[in-house]
Amino acid sequence: MDNAANFTLDRCRIVCDEYRLESIDAVTNISLQPKFVEVVEYLASNYPRLVSRTELINTVWNGNFLIGEQALTNAIWNLRQAFRKCLSETQVIDTVHKAGYRLLIEPKFEKSHHLRRPLKPLNLLTNKWLLSGLAFSLVVISAIIYSLQPKLQFQSASLQSITTEPGREVFPSLSPDDRWVVFKWIRQGHTDDLYLKNLERPDIPLKRLTFSEQEEGAPVWSKDAQTIFYNQVNRSNKQCHVVRLVLKSGIEEKIAPCQYQMLTQISLSPDGQYLAYVSPEENNLPATISILELSDLNKAPRKINCELNCDYRNRDLAFSPDNKTLAVTRRIGGYNENIFLIDLATEQTTQLTKGFKNIVGIAWHPNSQKMVFGSQESAFRNAYIVDVKSKEIQSLDVMGFGFPSFSNNGDFLIFHSRTAKRYIAALSLNKQANSVLFPLARSEFSHRNQSYSAINNKIVYTSNESGHFELWVSDTTGEQREQITYLEQELESPNWSHDGTKIVFLAPNGEASGNKIYLLDLMTKNVAMIESDYEAHGRPTWTADDTGIISSLYNGEKENLYIFPTNGETPTALTTDGGIYGQVDSSGNIYFTKEDKSLWVKSPESSAPPISILNDKGFSSLYSWTLTQSGIYYSQKEQDYFRVNYFDYQSEQVLEVTKLPWLTDDKYVSFSVIENEKKLLISVQEFPQANIKLLRHPLLVAK
Repeated sequence: MDNAANFTLDRCRIVCDEYRLESIDAVTNISLQPKFVEVVEYLASNYPRLVSRTELINTVWNGNFLIGEQALTNAIWNLRQAFRKCLSETQVIDTVHKAGYRLLIEPKFEKSHHLRRPLKPLNLLTNKWLLSGLAFSLVVISAIIYSLQPKLQFQSASLQSITTEPGREVFPSLSPDDRWVVFKWIRQGHTDDLYLKNLERPDIPLKRLTFSEQEEGAPVWSKDAQTIFYNQVNRSNKQCHVVRLVLKSGIEEKIAPCQYQMLTQISLSPDGQYLAYVSPEENNLPATISILELSDLNKAPRKINCELNCDYRNRDLAFSPDNKTLAVTRRIGGYNENIFLIDLATEQTTQLTKGFKNIVGIAWHPNSQKMVFGSQESAFRNAYIVDVKSKEIQSLDVMGFGFPSFSNNGDFLIFHSRTAKRYIAALSLNKQANSVLFPLARSEFSHRNQSYSAINNKIVYTSNESGHFELWVSDTTGEQREQITYLEQELESPNWSHDGTKIVFLAPNGEASGNKIYLLDLMTKNVAMIESDYEAHGRPTWTADDTGIISSLYNGEKENLYIFPTNGETPTALTTDGGIYGQVDSSGNIYFTKEDKSLWVKSPESSAPPISILNDKGFSSLYSWTLTQSGIYYSQKEQDYFRVNYFDYQSEQVLEVTKLPWLTDDKYVSFSVIENEKKLLISVQEFPQANIKLLRHPLLVAK
């Protein structure tokens, strides 16, 4: 590091040469990656100047924007997390949208330190002797570099784009000879199918391999590269099959049933004889790992069953190259997923990683000593490499990383790089205005799950700007933003009380396997947990009088809505025949959705059964709807777009408000109305982009 000197920021001390951040009282001591230290040292050297992203990438990553764009975002995120542990609620690094970063605390250097400034260009033409000498030196240096090239080949990470098609190219798999890559291509207006790309002839058009209306999962190659295997899911009849596709003939054969809830990875043993997959759930037990002998499909597959009292879901699988171990990712609840190793001889299981929440693809290095995996946290994806024996984990510092596939000798891998940002937008409900979305909270980070308080005239939402999804508030234009929680957790679904004094939200429980309901008191800033014996709770809303929280619970048979009194009393059932998400109107009537995306209404004062509404008029949502005094705004899924509609209570007519090209109808979508401004707030997701990239990294070839 050029001219680096240790310095302090308030109570934090950055030890540059040791790549550490420590608190002055020695309570906090955090190891940092060298690039992270270079970033904060450069910001400190240029304090209080605003430093652009381009300048930081040019300085820290030598202008390598393929690596630097994502790596810089990752560095800022990790630095904020580290400073949070040292300085609690004090903000250290300020992000200026579309401009760059700057320190908010003046650094104090421990020894003489000079600002980094660009060197003044040297006019070589003023000295012909200097020019000649420099030319000779360059020749000598070039010769030395050439002679040392094999040794320097992987001294720095590099990325190469393999696909740049519109849409998403995901789940890449390299052929055994590294000549071909098969992947899934997702595009709006097209069916999702598998395609083949020739890496030796990138000019040749992609070859389409599948032509079904079903959903294909991650493919794997046979040992002779003549066949591929993949999962195929039929969502309409809830069926999944492992399919074998012969490339030369195009003949498909369903060879085994698999579990349909998610497109888990499958794995082929290195000798090509066995295929591992996740079979359907049976007897309310977690889906079992099955190992099928491909030479005898009539033979019952070997089952690796769930251990006693297990509460996880098996997801991704990978045989080790030495054929001794099967790696599997296991998810507990919605907030915990880690890698486990199963000894195929004894079926003894050991845990390889701890503390991860969402694993997105695993791959063994050909030496069987290391594994690479992707992990997503707070909407950020990163790449990691883990030593199987020591369990030491190192970051590869590659953002957007998922579903890796190694080359034959392990000196490079391919992966799909995915970016998907959520943002909050406003839609004018004025009939004279154009019905287009206007971004309200949009930046390099994700912002979602907004809720509007008419009393406070403010919006609360979750944002990962601090490194975690915390609660933020702003005015109705998205300005005057303020972070109001510092829990360092993945908070979800905030909702204002009707009187504007409290906010209810969800956060992971202590074991990170489920979630709990929490209340934030805006006056005292205290956070209190609602007592519950359940591990998973649905998106919360308020009763009409603010004395209770409405949330869904799964009782082992189906999900129903319950009222949780804020005074801690026992929750009571609000529905008995299904309920996912509910809102109350000013009269106390409860409107709610069921698992089949239907909308119902019932009066809590009446024993009459719920009444179906809108279900014959295209309603197809779980969460993307909201009540007003006069009607309901909701989204309707069409084949290639989403329609925003309005249902008028009085006329019982449905009016189209606008069409949206992309709106994910999932748990992160929210609708809110600012009636006095005639605005509909929608948290939306840009159509996710994913491209396949090739990564060379020194840690991949390190012994």
